[in-house]
Order: sequence, then C-alpha cells, then structure tokens
Amino acid sequence: MQKLIHLGKEKQVYQKTIFAFAILILLSIGFAFLFIQKRNISEGPSFIEDLRQGTITEKQIKEIQILRLKSGRGWSTNEIDHLRNERVVLKSRELKTELISILNNHTSDGRTYRNHPSSLYSGIFKIQLHDCNLYYIFYKLGLYKKKYFTWLKVGSEGNLNPNNAKQYENVQLASFLKRNDPWYKQN
Repeated sequence: MQKLIHLGKEKQVYQKTIFAFAILILLSIGFAFLFIQKRNISEGPSFIEDLRQGTITEKQIKEIQILRLKSGRGWSTNEIDHLRNERVVLKSRELKTELISILNNHTSDGRTYRNHPSSLYSGIFKIQLHDCNLYYIFYKLGLYKKKYFTWLKVGSEGNLNPNNAKQYENVQLASFLKRNDPWYKQN
C-alpha cells in the first residue's frame, strides 16, 4: 500500500514537471512571437512624417515608381514579389513635384469613416532616394457618395509590411492617380 502511495506521488511530481515544461514552452513561443512582431513594427517616422518635418526633400528623391498590384494577390512583404509587379516610372520633374506636394500638403492622419465605400483598386508607390533608401506607400483608391478618395499605408524607410504601417487619407491623390496611373481605368 505504501508502495502505491509512493508511486502516486511520483506520478504527481512527473505530471507537474511536464505541466511546468509545457508552460515554459508556451511562454517562450509567446515571447518569440512578440519579439518578431516588435521587429516588424514600423519604427521611426513614415515617409509622410519625414516630408512634413523636412527630413526628406524633393531633391533627395531619385525615382518614383507606381507598381501595379494585381487583384487577389494582396499586399506582399517581400521585395522579390515587388520586383515582379508591372510598373511605370514618373519621369518628369513636374509629376514628381506634383506628387510630393499632394502627399505633403493634402494627407491627413488616420482614415475617415465611410459606411461601405467601394474599393476600386490598390497599388504601390516605390520611392527611392539618392542615398538608396526605399520607401513604400501602399494605396487603395475608393469611391463613396460619388467622391473619390485614397487610403494610404505608409511605413518607415525600408518597411515592406503595410500591416504595421501608419494610416493616412488623401482625397487629392485620387485625381493624380486618375491622370498618371495606367491601371486606373483597367480596374
């Protein structure tokens, strides 16, 4: 009888040890997940914030591309996927100046609530500076009550993940896209 009681206590100790290890494993996974998420968070100012603060000027911009985002593919967080996208380069200085002015002067923080707006299509601005730094501006063109608007997700330098980028809205950008984005009418 004492032997059975002794075996019962060993079993309880064994179960408690396994339970403790399971808790440690779950905590380790949780901390690893938080660490990875922390690394993916858009740290530092977004491109819009840098424009507003004067940290980035138009003269520092080497090239601006409009990348086509094919419907159904979603936002990629991989540079290789962005290299596969169709693109156009804004070649004229006037277009670059106009875009930078629209982004700097007409972009508001956050988003305006709209009850069931139509999402027409999405795309990406890829902005390369002369020092080779890259910025990505993910945009979604929408329509609500017969008025066009653009939602933006703008990250810090090199941030390819729109899911942790800062959100903005720009109504004036819709007009610019209508005139300069070759995929505007195809979508």
